[in-house]
Amino acid sequence: MAGAQNTEAQSPETPEFSGEVVLVRGVLKVRRRQAERIFRTPGVKIPVTKEDVIHTGADTRARVTLFATEETIDMYSNSHLRIAEYSKEETGIVLNVGKALFNIVRKLGLGRKVLVATRVMVVGVKGTRFVVGAEEDEAYALTLEGKLGVTLTGEPQREIDVGPDQMFFVTEQGAPREAVPVTPEVRDRIVQEEGLEAFKEVAGEALAQPIDKEPAGYFFRIGLATETLAFDYRGSGGAKASQSLTSSAVLMGWNFKLFGPINLDTTFTLGNIESVDIDVRDGPPSGDDTLGADTRGAHGEFRVASISLAYRMTLGNAFTWSAGAGRFVAWAEYKSRGADSAGRTHTVNVRGVQARVTAETVFGNDGTLGLFILRGIGAPQGTDINAAKRAGFKPKDAEFTIMALTVGRRF
Repeated sequence: MAGAQNTEAQSPETPEFSGEVVLVRGVLKVRRRQAERIFRTPGVKIPVTKEDVIHTGADTRARVTLFATEETIDMYSNSHLRIAEYSKEETGIVLNVGKALFNIVRKLGLGRKVLVATRVMVVGVKGTRFVVGAEEDEAYALTLEGKLGVTLTGEPQREIDVGPDQMFFVTEQGAPREAVPVTPEVRDRIVQEEGLEAFKEVAGEALAQPIDKEPAGYFFRIGLATETLAFDYRGSGGAKASQSLTSSAVLMGWNFKLFGPINLDTTFTLGNIESVDIDVRDGPPSGDDTLGADTRGAHGEFRVASISLAYRMTLGNAFTWSAGAGRFVAWAEYKSRGADSAGRTHTVNVRGVQARVTAETVFGNDGTLGLFILRGIGAPQGTDINAAKRAGFKPKDAEFTIMALTVGRRF
């Protein structure tokens, strides 16, 4: 890497919106277009302007000053900073590796934009002093004074406010839903230390702690489900029979926060009956063969509605689970095409109690991919049950199950 020591770069072409970088200690490299220069003497001043790239070496400190706006950027060791934009309308800094402390003065008016971009998030400046750190696909931002507005590169429509003594971060393990507070001791460590160790410690502790609340709003899920309704009959003289219905369905659900981790969960499904099985053993005692009617080719609709009170918790912002209990209603209506069925319409209705659980992984900070399971029990009614009673059978409580793979979004 060729370069000259202690040699000033050429003056910027736009002196009003230009600046300088001063080497405090260590080794500094400045690249403009295709030319690179290395500086080693503390106190040397190097002119910089838009599109210049500044790289600090090990055990190096340097200060960038932007003249027109009196903004300063204190660069730490092993940092790579590019002045992407510097004009009357905007200051744009790219920091993909390293750490820098920014001191922003709104000299040219509140309408002017100041942005600091990393690979995974963009920091919009609403305040005065803050620290940004980055490496590969991780980034950290700490507000010292004022306020920041952070957006993730994959979610530009959502902004997270970061107030004084708060930080936000994105790591391989995930990101918090809101800014994380830091203690004065940790804040001072972040400012004084060269690397990102203090940032990483706060992020690791925040992601490891269970979060027993969801943000205000609601949660929506949709998925593909398999539903099964099954129950047994008992007749006189030891006669037995069983009936089951299986359906493939579309599931939709809404989860509304009530207070703390307690939520109101509603779920609806609409499915097509795939099979109806009626198995008669040792009967029927009366000779009525209604239960044994041919159900091959059965087709119809299976609809379910449920409501629950649920407890929801997010673990480490990467895994969400909830458990609840409540009531459900299931309606099944079908026709069979067998020779003995004569196109009769069959109905089975069940009302009862249910318990449900969900387990979901969080992606993109607001999206989820999960598993939904509901188990219910209740008394069956309908034409099939009436026919069974006429044949001398008494139905037992029906067991109902929904299993679904879902995708969702938290609001």
